[in-house]
Amino acid sequence: MSWACPVPRPRARRVAGTGGGGLELVANDGPIVKVRISGPAASVMTVRVAVTQKLREKFPAIAAVQLVN
Repeated sequence: MSWACPVPRPRARRVAGTGGGGLELVANDGPIVKVRISGPAASVMTVRVAVTQKLREKFPAIAAVQLVN
């Protein structure tokens, strides 16, 4: 199964933080999506959990979100 998972930049900024951070879609391998969070909040666990939850909420076909460095 292959599909595109666009993450609108305004939404990515709200979720990843406004301190210069960002959210990058690295790859999607079927229902598994790999994303990279950048910026000062990238290592904050609550931000990482929020990003995972929001992606799965907005894109129900996602089975798992892997955060990569």
